[in-house]
Amino acid sequence: MKKAELIGTALLAAVCLQVISAAHANEQDTLLAKLDLDRDGYITLKEASSVPEMLKVFGSIDTNEDGRLSLEELNSATLEKTSTDTASVPAETTKNQ
Repeated sequence: MKKAELIGTALLAAVCLQVISAAHANEQDTLLAKLDLDRDGYITLKEASSVPEMLKVFGSIDTNEDGRLSLEELNSATLEKTSTDTASVPAETTKNQ
């Protein structure tokens, strides 16, 4: 693949990642609004208990280990997942450089 095509592919991937991240950020805002029953801006373990999937990952999302999830922690978890989901680059993009 020519260098210009490779750069174009990389730019397209970056734009797609930004669009996906923005969509997930909106989902996280909605999740926070739905689960944050006391409206303090955080999801506590008690508030998360209504969603079994959230309980499974609560500890890994709570990066500062304060027992509550902030919007920033939710967004970081989403970005990490999005990055790992889209990180694989087809082998063709590395050929003929």
